[in-house]
Amino acid sequence: MSDLILCGPCGYADNHRKADKWCIVCEEELCTDCVTVHKSIKTTRNHRLISTDEFRQIKHISIHLTCKDHDKRLELYCKTHDVAVCLGCVPSHHKACSDVMPLDKAAENAKRSTALADLEDTLTIALQNLQQLINDRASALENLDEAKVDQAQIQLRVAEMRTIKNIRLKLKKRFEVNTKGFMTYLSGCTMLSNGNVLIANYWGRKVLMEYSEDGKPIRDIPCSNSPFDFTVIDSNRIAVTYGNSEEIWVHEDESLFDSRGITVDDHQNVFLSDGYSNLLTIIQHDGKASKTLLTKSDGLDKPSALHYSKDKRVLLLCNEKIVQHYTILNSGHSV
Repeated sequence: MSDLILCGPCGYADNHRKADKWCIVCEEELCTDCVTVHKSIKTTRNHRLISTDEFRQIKHISIHLTCKDHDKRLELYCKTHDVAVCLGCVPSHHKACSDVMPLDKAAENAKRSTALADLEDTLTIALQNLQQLINDRASALENLDEAKVDQAQIQLRVAEMRTIKNIRLKLKKRFEVNTKGFMTYLSGCTMLSNGNVLIANYWGRKVLMEYSEDGKPIRDIPCSNSPFDFTVIDSNRIAVTYGNSEEIWVHEDESLFDSRGITVDDHQNVFLSDGYSNLLTIIQHDGKASKTLLTKSDGLDKPSALHYSKDKRVLLLCNEKIVQHYTILNSGHSV
């Protein structure tokens, strides 16, 4: 193991044993047996020992405990020059210094010094600020990634909104509405959050008819009059309307004579059904382009009500007594 620390004294005797302690004074590794001997000898029993784990953390830090000029241990500290010195340095360089003291005493004073405490506080604050910078940078990178995703989605939606030329319809399912002997004019429809279909028959009874997605009658919701069109406000309220409108833009098309059903998709493109021409037309969100999606050859017979479900992403079309589900296709893919 490359990080294994071996006992120094045992190594001199060619006996390779794992060290457990490090003597700071002797600067040597010691095994368990050598630690016992080290503590029993008068000259070394007061040496400070640290664990090898602690030594691993500081072994790469350059600390010189021997004087470079006299090759003696640094045992003294000159407060005037703020430097550790040996016995040989005093007469040669620090003879006039009055505040030379033992190094261990200087260390004790340093431990009690308020300057050291202030330094520790400063380092703690610096580390906290550094960690905050790291956290802020990580958060900024995460927000940048999210912003890139949002921008990509916006660009995709804008690209989808620019043109309707690739939009097609695919019939998903159909079912017939039971009008129970009444004349049929399916004037309004919508898809509920549970997938059921709600239908208004303006020439029928004073009810809104609820069907399952497969065409099974669920219930009738009584109305005060024959409903023409409606919208679902929430799970407990439905607003039935007779239509006061505000003009946004006008689309003129010679092929449209009896426009009845209207709805919009996610991109504000308008679907319009014409009962006389038997056409289903889509008009671009800005009114500048239009396209015929379905005709009489596709089975349209006096189409009336329309509804686009943004949750289910399907188009409901009421065609005489038939309710048809269409999947919206864009560039050959379901959207």
